[in-house]
Amino acid sequence: MNTFFQRVVAGVAVAATALLVACGGGSDASGGTAEATYQGTVSGFGSVIVNGVRFDDSTAQITVDDAVVSAGTLKLGMRADVTGTVSADDSTGSASSCTVDTSVRGAVASIDASTNRFTIRGIAVQVDDKTVFEGAGNLAALKVGDWVEVHGSVDFNLRVVQATRVEVKPPEEVGRAVLFGKATGVTATTFTLGDLTVNYAAARLIGFDAAGITEGAIVRVRSNVSPVGNVLQATAVKAVKAPRLTDGTPAAVEGRVQSFVSIGNFLVSGTAVDATNAQFQFGSAADLSEGKRVIVFGTLANGKIVASKIRIFRPDLDGEVRLIGMVSDYVSAASFKVRGVAVDASAAVFEDGTAAELMNGRLVEIKGQSVGAVVKATKVEFEETKNGSNAVLTGVVSSFVSTADFKVAGKAVKVAADVRYINGTAADVIDGASVWLTGSTDAAGVFVAKTVIVSPFRIIGPTQAAGTVADVAADGSFKLNGTLVTTSATTRFIGGTAANLVAGSWVVVTGKVTAGVLAAATVTFPGQSGNDSCKAFKLEGQVYDYVSLSNFKLFGLTLDASAAEIEGGVAADLANGKFVEACGNELPVAGVLKVLKLEFKAR
Repeated sequence: MNTFFQRVVAGVAVAATALLVACGGGSDASGGTAEATYQGTVSGFGSVIVNGVRFDDSTAQITVDDAVVSAGTLKLGMRADVTGTVSADDSTGSASSCTVDTSVRGAVASIDASTNRFTIRGIAVQVDDKTVFEGAGNLAALKVGDWVEVHGSVDFNLRVVQATRVEVKPPEEVGRAVLFGKATGVTATTFTLGDLTVNYAAARLIGFDAAGITEGAIVRVRSNVSPVGNVLQATAVKAVKAPRLTDGTPAAVEGRVQSFVSIGNFLVSGTAVDATNAQFQFGSAADLSEGKRVIVFGTLANGKIVASKIRIFRPDLDGEVRLIGMVSDYVSAASFKVRGVAVDASAAVFEDGTAAELMNGRLVEIKGQSVGAVVKATKVEFEETKNGSNAVLTGVVSSFVSTADFKVAGKAVKVAADVRYINGTAADVIDGASVWLTGSTDAAGVFVAKTVIVSPFRIIGPTQAAGTVADVAADGSFKLNGTLVTTSATTRFIGGTAANLVAGSWVVVTGKVTAGVLAAATVTFPGQSGNDSCKAFKLEGQVYDYVSLSNFKLFGLTLDASAAEIEGGVAADLANGKFVEACGNELPVAGVLKVLKLEFKAR
């Protein structure tokens, strides 16, 4: 069993579920390793999975659009460049860096359903049945004017993106643009990009030499404001060029064949490939043609990948999505989330359990296919850690005789002599009770519980989300992260009142999702304090999805406490299950809360 599970279950079980994506954790990479660079589509979490390789990203520097972010910022379908080491069998690895650049972001200008394309400022975006959608179920749900973020393989010369991810952005992100193309008519302060004049006088230049932006350079432009007329004020301009990598470095790239001249001369996602001596899987050299989706494995030499193996893309294998984590937002087997990704397991095969045992907090591995905004699971495997004292077992009590003899999820259980009960007592452990247990499995195969959390759903709301309020309506409804939230006479407001629900206010909402609408049971306005360290937020709860001091979760939020003042313990004490109070003086940046004060709490 890999170390990810050991991290997830260390300490007591989590105290909150989330609508936010998370990844991170370890992998059981073994055998020989070699420095490598892999470019491909993020196809899973529980670490980050690229080109079928499961990379441990717990120590990686992760950047999205040249900003350092937490692993939780990565999303299914993003294109990533990963450097690090890989095992001899190319199954696992350890990432030192993971880099993502948004392909294009802007307003949808036109949609052609007959060709599965839409356009953004003259850039064509091609989708297929493996494109991951968020904020819209599929191409048919997109509308002209929607502000979308696209990730995929880019043909910079033709200005075409083969989309692997399309996300409709919420109102507060409208205006933030990313475009690419050839810079023409270059002056000291402006250049032309398609039909736009780009003013880069105040922009950050990335990747250019002393000559700066030259005529004909291929560039990626970012802006925080929409174009005014045909003029775009750039905040950053980045040179698009092949990375400088050492010859002999193992490499892999996934994408569509471009500029095909011969088997020894073509591009895949902009990377030059020589497949003269390659072996082929699921096809032959005759299958190589413009637009063919492939995965290339080989080594770098003279700026190209000399391919040793080319796998013709097979959706049933290479299109598989893999998610490892705890169930959240559970409604039914057809509607729940794992690591923030919506899952439908209604037609899945179950291992080590049944569909009836699915519940919030259950640790699972999902395999399936991405269909629009949902992963259609083909297999669900219930997981537990079998080694050491940091095991977890979740489910419903059955066959109860005594606390020394009962079952949970069909597994024999007894409590340890020094067992700790949370949210109840031994008297609450009866047939039908929902429990979370941590402990270890003894030589006889009996799970020995060191911690018992009784009725965990009193601790965990069915759905929890946090973000900035938008689109407040007269009936008290509003938008949160693009999701419609409704309030009623029974909604409880904490730290404020309904009158405080104004655009831009930041809230944490718990409730139940029905037909895509979150009915709020509670709306919490994070505590305001005269202490400068806590003037933006104060949250108290139980740590989960712990990766490091700079990447863990609390109440559905990703936190970074690497620069925090710590009270009541030391950084090494932080682990899943620890009760802490965290506060800071600014709202989330790139989805991450920077903690200035972290206090361990006794429970």
